[in-house]
Amino acid sequence: MIASVLFGSRASGCGGANRPKPLSKFFPDATACRFADTDVDASGAALEGVEVLLMVSAPEGPERFDQHRTFIDSAAASGVPHVVYTSFIDASPESTFTLGRDHYVTEEHIKLSGMDYT
Repeated sequence: MIASVLFGSRASGCGGANRPKPLSKFFPDATACRFADTDVDASGAALEGVEVLLMVSAPEGPERFDQHRTFIDSAAASGVPHVVYTSFIDASPESTFTLGRDHYVTEEHIKLSGMDYT
């Protein structure tokens, strides 16, 4: 739904997912591309040709930022020009909500990537 609101009819193409089957329910015209959360080459290959990347954060866990960092680095290396990241309102290093701090770190990595971002 988020992608449809943001991109309308342009919400198609390749949808990267670590669980691609549910993707087809929302985007029947998209091709689901499986990628490995910590494999830059595999993620990069799945992101070739993507113009706007909708990035939804990984599940909470000890490897979460490594997964985010790898995915962001893969997108930048593949030439993705713009990433839309579903973050947390007022994400900051001082957030009282643990995941708010995690989102802040991810946002900062996106800013350093050289891609445009929303």
